Amino acid sequence: MFLPIEKIIKERLERQSSKGEILALNICQMWAGVYKEVIKKSPEKARVLYFKNKILYIKVQNVVLFKEFQLKKEKLIKAINKRLKNKLVKNIIFKI
Repeated sequence: MFLPIEKIIKERLERQSSKGEILALNICQMWAGVYKEVIKKSPEKARVLYFKNKILYIKVQNVVLFKEFQLKKEKLIKAINKRLKNKLVKNIIFKI
């Protein structure tokens, strides 16, 4: 019996890693697009450190960006959750 490759890959991923790890990977991959959409600057000035317990941890380059991110925190959360089509990110913590 043959199975579709998509089903095989999905089952394999579910066995090897938790859904939380897959979700964290998806958030990391979409970060650059969300950053450009909300901040309107090049995304290399901030990067995702990790995602844990519905909190996204972001490393920013300097204090100026830290303040700008604090001001746009809610917009960033809404943009991420919109792309995920679910309210999975409850908070963002920025680190310098």
